[in-house]
Amino acid sequence: MRKATTLFVGVDVRKESISVAHAEAYRSDPPVFVGAIGSRQADINKLVPRSHSKAALLVFAYEAGPSRPIARGHKRTNCLFASSKW
Repeated sequence: MRKATTLFVGVDVRKESISVAHAEAYRSDPPVFVGAIGSRQADINKLVPRSHSKAALLVFAYEAGPSRPIARGHKRTNCLFASSKW
């Protein structure tokens, strides 16, 4: 199976949980709803490596703004973050 170059990861951040969906760049396939994860940093730390197994570059998009970065302090360096509040 081919590993995608870029994976767009959309997250809807709530106090209790984070809903996650992803879509490969340059593909016409619809986004895939992954499901909900917990809102603890440990839950997010599990999400990033799982997503990196699908693509070399992750682009996270979320509405929470720069005050709550999704992968804060994570060892992976090839993650980009986009927010509607930037």
